[in-house]
Amino acid sequence: MAKLARLEEDERRKTRREQLKAEGKSTGLLEWATISAKAESEVVFVRPQSDDNHRLVAQGGLFTRSRTNLSIEEWVMKRQPKDDNGLTLLKCLVPDIDRSRCLQLLNRMNINPLSLFPDLTGASRYCNLHSEIENY
Repeated sequence: MAKLARLEEDERRKTRREQLKAEGKSTGLLEWATISAKAESEVVFVRPQSDDNHRLVAQGGLFTRSRTNLSIEEWVMKRQPKDDNGLTLLKCLVPDIDRSRCLQLLNRMNINPLSLFPDLTGASRYCNLHSEIENY
């Protein structure tokens, strides 16, 4: 991205941040990440929409790709704003004792290896979980 275009984009994002602050409106995670980051970000948000990788498309997610050698967690810790109250990145650790129940609930929402990985590997992992977890 050319330097002039980057500066213009940074100014546009600053204006949008100020507008939202003045209106007292909150933003969604994607918009917040977009208007908070510099124009040439080290982290890129990727939403796969082609059939190049059917596994990624099937997951229907928003993915991140780092242009640095840092993990996303390290990148956030390095650049975390002082006024975010620690809510820039949230990491949830599920105790192993709750693993089966969480997997059951996710399966009820059709979030399972079969729907996330629509191939033979996903089908076999789904069958394994079905035989391993009662009422899966």
